[in-house]
Amino acid sequence: MKLLVYSHSMQIGGSQIVSIILGGAMRDRGYDVVLAGPPGPLAELVASQGLPFFEIPRRSDRKPSARSIAALRRLIKREGVGLVHAYSHSACIEAFFAGYVSQGLPLICSARGRVAPRPFPRFLPMIVAQAYVGEEALRLGQRHVYLMRPVVDTDANGPLAEVPDLREDLDISDEAANLVLVSRLGKSVKLEGVERAIQAVAALAERMPVRLIIVGDGPARPSLTEQAEIVNRRFPRPVVVLTGEMVDPRPAYAIADVVLGMQGAILRGMAFAKPAIVLGERGYSEVVTPDTVRWFLEDQFYGVGDGDLSPDRLVEQVAELLADPDLRERLGTLGRDVVCENVSLRAAADLLERIYETHGRGKPTRPRRLVEGLRFSDAFIWRRLTGQSTRGGWHRRERGVKGLERPQADPGPERALDGVVNVSLRSDDEGR
Repeated sequence: MKLLVYSHSMQIGGSQIVSIILGGAMRDRGYDVVLAGPPGPLAELVASQGLPFFEIPRRSDRKPSARSIAALRRLIKREGVGLVHAYSHSACIEAFFAGYVSQGLPLICSARGRVAPRPFPRFLPMIVAQAYVGEEALRLGQRHVYLMRPVVDTDANGPLAEVPDLREDLDISDEAANLVLVSRLGKSVKLEGVERAIQAVAALAERMPVRLIIVGDGPARPSLTEQAEIVNRRFPRPVVVLTGEMVDPRPAYAIADVVLGMQGAILRGMAFAKPAIVLGERGYSEVVTPDTVRWFLEDQFYGVGDGDLSPDRLVEQVAELLADPDLRERLGTLGRDVVCENVSLRAAADLLERIYETHGRGKPTRPRRLVEGLRFSDAFIWRRLTGQSTRGGWHRRERGVKGLERPQADPGPERALDGVVNVSLRSDDEGR
């Protein structure tokens, strides 16, 4: 079967990287895989996986467009695609009209944001990254919802991985401890945490040799560069180093003493057996420990604080880790074990193969395609006319949604994991 993996963006980001490495994994399991999306730097990663890539023009990462739908429809017909897997709300909408409605192709949708997208065709299988998003999607009427955590290739990301020595490229020869933060440098969500990390390392550098290495690019980079320069002028050596964008950030993880960040980026650092501190929004930071890891697994290694943006808490957390090599080793081992047991590429590919076998073999009937197309179009137009959001994920964050509270040491029975991270919330075959 020819599988088309369609992503809303080829900029460096967690969802995009997952779509590519899972595409490679499914190719290794016998699928004829092609990828499509707008041009971007991750086309290099697609090439490294040995997968064909087709460019689809898109005006926006967030909004579906008729031009993209038409281009995607032509590609599907030309390549003889039998199954489409779309990543992101907007890409799913485009694939819904280009493949599902117009050509009767089965469609799998990954909506990896923090809120269940609405409106959404409710018979389409949906893959989510957090349990509470899946529960919300079921309440909204979705028929088939699956849970898949962030995905890490634990063979390529680990202490034994052969990677270049980044110290040479950065001209780092001293014994300073390296804090590594890999993130897109956007102007929302993650920016506050990056700025807090810069403030924290400036305070720490007054009393110990330490360095913050920031890997990434984006619209906030000029502002962050200016902040780094202000800090660096206070010390005889660079304390904050911005490397720019790295399609392969593994060399940075390999030289880290502590990794900072959130979601898939911090999990890849943990795969290298590095101790980790999760940075979230509104002043949030928390060390990944045996007491907090179960909560983090449920909420994709993210958190929301109480609004105190002071770097003091982060300073204390980093200082404690740097002062205790044994603690760093224990937490690093914990992190590696957690990643291997819960978010490995093999486990994700096993789940994805089951989803494809369950939902990818039979074509949707013409009446269902017509009903779903009309129902979705009506809901989409109505929300537009009434000024309601038609976006999913980060672009529709809602305060107070279950799962955005600050994690406690004990997640409680109502949030307890069942021991299997990649599990189906609902996968009945009725109405396929």
